[in-house]
Amino acid sequence: MNFDLYQTTGDPTTAAVGGTSQILLSCPSAAGRSSESCLLSYLEQRLDLDLRDDPVNTHRGLYLTVSLQEGFRLGAAGFRYLRLLPEIRLFLPLGRTVLAGRGRVGLLHAYGGDVLPIVSRLSSGGPGQERGYQTRKLSPVVSLTTGGWAAVGGTGLVDGSLEVRFPLAGVLGGVVFVDAGNVELAAADIWRLDHLQWAAGLGLRYRSAFGPIRLDLAARLPERSGGRWVVPTVPVVRVVGGVVEPTGERHTEPVLGIHFSIGEAF
Repeated sequence: MNFDLYQTTGDPTTAAVGGTSQILLSCPSAAGRSSESCLLSYLEQRLDLDLRDDPVNTHRGLYLTVSLQEGFRLGAAGFRYLRLLPEIRLFLPLGRTVLAGRGRVGLLHAYGGDVLPIVSRLSSGGPGQERGYQTRKLSPVVSLTTGGWAAVGGTGLVDGSLEVRFPLAGVLGGVVFVDAGNVELAAADIWRLDHLQWAAGLGLRYRSAFGPIRLDLAARLPERSGGRWVVPTVPVVRVVGGVVEPTGERHTEPVLGIHFSIGEAF
């Protein structure tokens, strides 16, 4: 049994579409306070199979993990949901070069009329996911009257990566990679491969005593739409009657993603 307590700040009235405060705050409140504590209470079962030769500097092997969560309420706190999140990683040595790949699928279902908050919804983007986006930015968004956009996540997720890791000189290494991903409001829509967003990039690795220090640069690839090539976008959404739905508008994030972190992407 798990209990996660979150604290968020911000004014939900800045949402450009009425009702969106239900999803902007971690725990919606009748008082509409700008700061809320949120309790996620859930059961989780996790199954891992690790056949890698080294979990930090992996050259060969297989890694499988499956996570299942069942959210429940404790009085007025908590949310009722089911979340399934399996992932696979595969590593194949090619001389001193390593071909590495991963794939992940996420399915989230709320029941009992609960509107799931940001902290429990699915998103992608960041140094270990779809690197064409910054952290959590591959996600449906809401527009704010104060300017800008807030990512609010979805109920369906699919993402994956394929990269070639190779030595350069001494403790330096290089990587070329392709990432793909998609986050949908409706979980069933993640199987639409034409909705996948793609990014390609390259990176540098410095092999330190506590793991690779890495710098990755990724560019999102254009997609064919209406007879022309366009930059991929994410949907703008709102909450109506307790249901998160698209407004019909689209939002474009910056095309380039730069990521600096410790450890390989996966």
